[in-house]
Amino acid sequence: MRVQVRGVEFHVEEDEFAPFWSRAAAGDWEPASFGVLDRMLHADSTFLDIGAWIGPLTLYAANLAPRCHAVEPDPRARAGLIANITRNPRLSGRIQVHAEAVGEVSGPGRMGNITSEAGGDSMSSLLFGTSANAWDVECVTLEQLIGGIGPPGLVKIDIEGAEVEVLNGSREFIERTRPPLFLSVHGRFWPDPLPRMRALLDVLSAYGEILTPDFVPIDRQCLLDEHHLGGLFEVLAV
Repeated sequence: MRVQVRGVEFHVEEDEFAPFWSRAAAGDWEPASFGVLDRMLHADSTFLDIGAWIGPLTLYAANLAPRCHAVEPDPRARAGLIANITRNPRLSGRIQVHAEAVGEVSGPGRMGNITSEAGGDSMSSLLFGTSANAWDVECVTLEQLIGGIGPPGLVKIDIEGAEVEVLNGSREFIERTRPPLFLSVHGRFWPDPLPRMRALLDVLSAYGEILTPDFVPIDRQCLLDEHHLGGLFEVLAV
């Protein structure tokens, strides 16, 4: 299946996710996310996609940057990701897939999914490790992962609510190096969102600016309002 997003073309498996790819090609799935990649990546960048799913941002980024690292610990999603990468020989040499989960600490962990019995639907998370549909994973910290691949031009993190733990686990490293972060924040999955959001803002205080995906500056305190605490939104920390 041929997909073209914002003039960038790649191929994917024509499988159960074909309706999703049609949405992406029509500009109906996270158009601002592709815009972030356009502005943040260049011909010498490394892109780190944590929560790569079946590869929409990884495949797009591989057309912009020579080094892309796709992290996907959900086995079913990872199989789809690898199949889609394989369909693009021109890009596959630019992409390395990582099976580990990125967590607060390194070592054994447990990941789960509360929306699909089979997994693979982009909703798997370390937060759901006690669910009926769960599996063992090996975890690495963000610091360990970046230490193995080199300084990234952009780190995208979309891991269904476990983002605060991941950032807290590598806080000193983040404060020291300030890797550019494109972060999906899932307050709707947090049973007690206010302290988690405060902890997130504390980590992000190391950055000079917090922006929307359209690169509009955000008043950090507004992230503590009811709308953000109970919702899903993206921020860019630079």
